[in-house]
Amino acid sequence: MKKNLLDVSGSSLLPTRIVRIRELEYLIGRKRSTIYLLMNRKSRYFDPSFPKRIRLSSSMNGGIGWFEHEIIGWLHGKAAERDNSISG
Repeated sequence: MKKNLLDVSGSSLLPTRIVRIRELEYLIGRKRSTIYLLMNRKSRYFDPSFPKRIRLSSSMNGGIGWFEHEIIGWLHGKAAERDNSISG
């Protein structure tokens, strides 16, 4: 069985995994409404560093998802911000 691979850094290949909204809620500890506020440029909760969603179908009402490695990277960035604010 062939795995989907995504060249993230230009040198190493990582398996790609798509996270849907329910799993995203679990991973980041936020509900759907807050996730959409993080993505909304007009929201006061907008976070430009939050990973961009991807469309899983050509339909406007089709599913969306996020790359798991981008979500994990975003969480690591938040942890680094926390650590920097504590030490500095």
